[in-house]
Amino acid sequence: MLIGYARCSTAGQDLRAQRTALKRFGARDDRIYTDKGYTVADAHTYAVRS
Repeated sequence: MLIGYARCSTAGQDLRAQRTALKRFGARDDRIYTDKGYTVADAHTYAVRS
């Protein structure tokens, strides 16, 4: 069984490319887990820049 993990650490990143790559390696959709790990400090920084 192959399990995939995709993570975004900034608001500007997108999980699509990571999910696509994991699928190419053979991970099934129901075995790809995702995480958006930006912190409150990061969210504030990106909101101010926008």
